[in-house]
Amino acid sequence: MARVSAAPGDSLTRPVVANERKTLCPPLWCSLWGLEKPRSHDGPPSKNHASKSRRRIGGASQPMNSEIPAVANTRDMKDALRLETLTICWMLIEASASIGAGLVAGSVLLLAFGVDSVIELISAGILFHRLRKEASGTADVDAIEALENRASRIAGYLLYALAAYVVFQSGYGVLHRHMAETSGVGLAVALVAALGMPVLARAKIRVAERIGSKALRADAMETFTCGFLSWILLAGLAANAMLHWWWLDSMAALVLVPFLVKEGREAIKGGCGCGDAL
Repeated sequence: MARVSAAPGDSLTRPVVANERKTLCPPLWCSLWGLEKPRSHDGPPSKNHASKSRRRIGGASQPMNSEIPAVANTRDMKDALRLETLTICWMLIEASASIGAGLVAGSVLLLAFGVDSVIELISAGILFHRLRKEASGTADVDAIEALENRASRIAGYLLYALAAYVVFQSGYGVLHRHMAETSGVGLAVALVAALGMPVLARAKIRVAERIGSKALRADAMETFTCGFLSWILLAGLAANAMLHWWWLDSMAALVLVPFLVKEGREAIKGGCGCGDAL
């Protein structure tokens, strides 16, 4: 799922605005995981706390000059880097396992999910590069944002291509009555992703609120969307394993197409669209 980077001019330490947090995800689905609930992340006051006036922004206390205390910022940036490292490691496993299992089982659904994971892996790597540069204080913000925007557009077109492939391959499978085999590996990957991705997304949102990172918030919602698609994958694979209907895999794969097109459009346009109903 292609992540959308911060728009040009947005600093990674941009203050969080209350109504932005409310549009992060679809209300009904996200409410199951509590993603829209505002949280205060006020840390211990800094040494010069008494000399700085503060204001309330989005339920969290921020300095008037929107700077984050150095100690808290360093700790939170390390947390952000750990979360992105975990994302990259899991996407490597998810992509390789899904594509491999999809080829063995002849499952269009698994192949589409695996390729989508590859695109998300690339995006996670770019965000990790940005966060690491920001943490070291050597970031060229303009160069990083140009790279993110270029990668986002490429990912968008790849998602369009993937959607077209899914439509073509699913149609071919229906015409030739192709039946995918049961995949235990695919079921395991789908189950772990379905349960784990929303938890990882919540952790990213908490850190993004503390450092005021629009890029990390958008990345968190793409992680959440990955979990949502994992439930579709899990349902399709489980139904195929239990019912053995030859058309199930192809039809379940087609359910992914609207999500792939939507993500591709948002990536190319450079908008988040995280608040749109899925």
